[in-house]
Amino acid sequence: MKFYTSYYANFRHIPKDFMCIGISSYFQDYFKRTDIPNFLYTPNNVLAPSEKLLLAMKKGLITEEQYEYYYVQGLQEGLARMGYQSETMYYEALQREFDNTPGVSAVVFLCYEKPGEFCHRNILSKRMRELGYDCRELTSEDIRPSKSGGNPVQSELF
Repeated sequence: MKFYTSYYANFRHIPKDFMCIGISSYFQDYFKRTDIPNFLYTPNNVLAPSEKLLLAMKKGLITEEQYEYYYVQGLQEGLARMGYQSETMYYEALQREFDNTPGVSAVVFLCYEKPGEFCHRNILSKRMRELGYDCRELTSEDIRPSKSGGNPVQSELF
């Protein structure tokens, strides 16, 4: 299973066989629809930064380094509350789930910031790479015609 990151404005260009997972605290109304076959709307999801952390960053109260530290700490605490003893256990479960989901050839974590901007999805991607998972920003070279129309997917990992 390949893992990528991207942003919501790129969603219409992402093949239908790539499962998109929103990792933001807030979602545009479009993504709250339940009939989008290749998008999981995941309110209160563990991969999103806390509202407090977002506000501190937007107000300039913390540095990017502090943001990264607190984001990772919150991620690890959230996964522990979900019963995962490590980040690796969560990513393994995510990989198993989508490896066994017909019509899904990759997973794309989405948030709002454009490529190149400081963002928690870059921190998530970096963490995954440090743990041995190939996760990088989705590029036009990665996007190819979809092989399947995709099917709605329900996930218990979020």
